[in-house]
Amino acid sequence: MGRFLKRRRVIGAAASGLGAGIAGCLGGNESEGGEDSHEHDHNHDHNDDGGSDTAADDDVDPALRLDGTALSEAFPIELVEPDVDPFEGFAAGEQRVANVHWHGEDLSHWHHQPLRIPLGGTRRVRTRFVDRNERELPVGPAESYHQSVRTTAGTADELTSITVEGAHVTFTGDAAGTGGVAFRLHDSEDDTVAWTSPDLEIAVGE
Repeated sequence: MGRFLKRRRVIGAAASGLGAGIAGCLGGNESEGGEDSHEHDHNHDHNDDGGSDTAADDDVDPALRLDGTALSEAFPIELVEPDVDPFEGFAAGEQRVANVHWHGEDLSHWHHQPLRIPLGGTRRVRTRFVDRNERELPVGPAESYHQSVRTTAGTADELTSITVEGAHVTFTGDAAGTGGVAFRLHDSEDDTVAWTSPDLEIAVGE
């Protein structure tokens, strides 16, 4: 009986620690502005031979698997300023507009939201889909993947107009209010949706 109770205490403590870690991330890093308060561990192996990743590995989250590769389990998608050129790794503070911190399919969320769009104006960003080796996936009509952006359920049709040009997305503020969007990565061969981001809050205003 004593051994059983001790094991329950250990499991309970581990679960509480996981919950506290996610709660701390949600409470401290999800809103706009500021720097992420955590460090990503870069001391992992990279596949530097230019070949495809072994996305069938057991340690890959199935929700992040693509054909022959997988998205990053740290930050699978980032929005950066439109003039930032493609690069490896993750965006620095001055480059980053928003990013998804991955905690699994049900708990992942955006940092630095809402994305603010000027009423009567535009907000342009560049989307970075980052693979498990921290390499940016090229997206566009001539690439293996292309993206689309959809508004979420409950978002007014007149809130924003969205234009996608390769990796760039332009939001036009058509009416004041708030809503949400999701970014979708499509397989260009058959246009199937390979991955959909968590919902990103947007706000249109003066």
